[in-house]
Amino acid sequence: MLSRVCRTSRKRIGIMGGSGPDAGVDLMKKILRTNRAFLGPGVGDKDAPFITLMNVPTIGGPHGSWDLQKGTKEYKELIDGMKQAAKNIAICTDYFCIACNTLHKVQPEVEK
Repeated sequence: MLSRVCRTSRKRIGIMGGSGPDAGVDLMKKILRTNRAFLGPGVGDKDAPFITLMNVPTIGGPHGSWDLQKGTKEYKELIDGMKQAAKNIAICTDYFCIACNTLHKVQPEVEK
């Protein structure tokens, strides 16, 4: 598989962490491990994917009804923080994800 990989046309992956900062690091490790397994023997440093991990402490948890309920000050702060982080990470990536199960609930609001 390694011989079929084009190093110049790889997409850039972004990870938004911060709500459980270790979740972002864990996801990055899993992506790297999966990439090595996919490419097989002979894989080297130059065959790793482009990954940007942005840790955003302002979106940190724990999360609950106080910051996941529309109309609250905490909800607005959370959404504003995530929107700003999304703009920042989108500059240097082709795709990005949020490394937090709970915050996927507000993804539609962030995408507005």
